[in-house]
Amino acid sequence: MLEKGFSEMLDFALGQMQCTKQDKILDFGCGNGRFVKAMQEKGLNAYGCDIAPKFRGDLFLERQGVDESTNKIFYYHLGEKLPFDDATFQSVFSYQVFEHIRDLESSAKELARVTRNGGIVYSEFAASYPYKDCHTGLPFIYLMQKSHFSTLNKIYCALVVKLGYVKREDIAKMWRFSRKYLFFRSYASMDSVFRKNGFKVLDITYKRRLARLLLDGVRNLKDLYNYKRRKEGRKEGRKEGRKSRVDFFVKIYLCWHTFFYRLGTNRVILLIRE
Repeated sequence: MLEKGFSEMLDFALGQMQCTKQDKILDFGCGNGRFVKAMQEKGLNAYGCDIAPKFRGDLFLERQGVDESTNKIFYYHLGEKLPFDDATFQSVFSYQVFEHIRDLESSAKELARVTRNGGIVYSEFAASYPYKDCHTGLPFIYLMQKSHFSTLNKIYCALVVKLGYVKREDIAKMWRFSRKYLFFRSYASMDSVFRKNGFKVLDITYKRRLARLLLDGVRNLKDLYNYKRRKEGRKEGRKEGRKSRVDFFVKIYLCWHTFFYRLGTNRVILLIRE
């Protein structure tokens, strides 16, 4: 069973993709298949695919084990085509995947091949310029990725441990993972690759953060104050009608918040197959 935050995110994604039970949906980069299983439990015709386990990083192998109760998961080797026929899927879901792909051009081409015309790819992935990388805990790691000076790299790692970002026993593993399996790119360059391969790109990060606030019961400045101060339990579900809207001041906050969120945390996009 998915944790509440992941479950709410998946519900939002399915709504954006307008999925029906008749459509085939792919979880691209499915890991242990948790989202595939969750979608199947909702009655959706969901499939998953990922790189064959022996080709994945040691951090992945430690944190993820394939859920044997989930079927319809397919593995492929680096450099191979996705194991599906052309135009197989109406929708594609992808969570925290694009930042791990070295050859984004080839992946975009394959996604375009297996997605039907008019189909939608929902992707939520790590920001290009994170203050603190969500996978390793390393701060400003995108600035260090191209460094070939061993002394500078050692100083950086020592400071990271000294400041408490990563434990001493984990720093070598996290550093190795960041060099081999994280690929930070500008959003403009990513969008260019997607458009080149037949997708229309829509940034819906604002919409995603708005949905998050609504689920947490934030409608006005008072709600926002309590939300930020964590003074009240926010179990209120999303409501329809006027109460599902936020006021002008919360919208101003949300614009500011979204700018920094997509810069340093996550970006959420829809890719529409044209």
